[in-house]
Amino acid sequence: MARIYYYQLGADKQLNQIVVAGSHDAGITGGAVNVKTQQLDIFEQATAGVRVFDIRIKSVGKGNQATLKTYHGTPKDPAKESIKGAWGEGLTRILTDARRFVTTAKYRNEFLILKFDKCSNWPDIAAACVHHLRTNNPNPGDSVIYKGTGNLNTKTLQDLAGSVVCLFTPEGYREVKNQYPPGSGILCVRSIASAGYDPDDFHGMQYCGKGGTDWKSGENHVKKIDENYRKQKNIMKSGLGQGSDPDVIGMMYWTTTGFLESIRERNDAMWVGGKAGQVPRELKFLFKQGLKESIQDRIAKSVDPTNHAAGTILKVFMPNIVMIDFADRDKCTKIYDLNRVTSSQLVKAFQEVDREVQAFQQKQARMQIRGDRVKM
Repeated sequence: MARIYYYQLGADKQLNQIVVAGSHDAGITGGAVNVKTQQLDIFEQATAGVRVFDIRIKSVGKGNQATLKTYHGTPKDPAKESIKGAWGEGLTRILTDARRFVTTAKYRNEFLILKFDKCSNWPDIAAACVHHLRTNNPNPGDSVIYKGTGNLNTKTLQDLAGSVVCLFTPEGYREVKNQYPPGSGILCVRSIASAGYDPDDFHGMQYCGKGGTDWKSGENHVKKIDENYRKQKNIMKSGLGQGSDPDVIGMMYWTTTGFLESIRERNDAMWVGGKAGQVPRELKFLFKQGLKESIQDRIAKSVDPTNHAAGTILKVFMPNIVMIDFADRDKCTKIYDLNRVTSSQLVKAFQEVDREVQAFQQKQARMQIRGDRVKM
């Protein structure tokens, strides 16, 4: 299987014009089956094709013995309540892996985005990012951390080449922005659902979309998959509002974090597709898993996605980041190939999925009628 190079899509391609794989709970490579979300470390995920990493950091230990590590779950100490969470890879290891990737000769034109979310110790995280993303060049000022400013959504692959972008959620960014102002290497990431889209004065990434499942709900993979499908149907309900701006980054989650069951078993079930006729098998499968809704909920309500004239519009509103569990080369290749999907294939996918939905609805209606007759 060929290696994935996003730069080959074109140096002038903007971030909001491509589709990349993202890693959900990127540092959780161990723990119980209900906790573990990834098999590969950060460097391996990057070589597999991941470009965006969801990273959650807390401090474990006290005083000089304290370290910053990834965690999964809600407890104050995930390690003591393994049924709900666990500690994962350390931040130093993650940053070292990220630096190693973008400084490896064959990947020197690629980029990585580290999206820090649900963290504590924000100033320590910022300091670690700035420190550990320095290169081994004798010049101590050399660094691979991205120090650009302004709207990240419209930056080109050439702008980002060889860089690691560090994004803090608004809560964390507020804590560090005085010490790490724009241009220092720490940028903000926010959902437009709460603040709207600012194309001119915002330093960082602005996105629409949400996903994943509540770890407390749905105790089997059928329920979890159904829950995520229903959530994806509401992922980008911006309609003709802020989310319909093509410069907004669209983020689609396809993950099923659980409470008791194996995340991997549910995940494997989601990546099994069926025959697709004229539509690529992987494209049709992803459409059923929420890709259709993530596009449809951002386009104008007056646009008929089953009409071939809408093909160009559908391409514009493809989600830019598809977050996944257990990232590997196969999944990342399927996501990368979305960049090569034609407008006509998108229209055909809409048509085929709509026909299947209609057939299912008719079948359900017939079953309801038969059930009513039996009751009579």
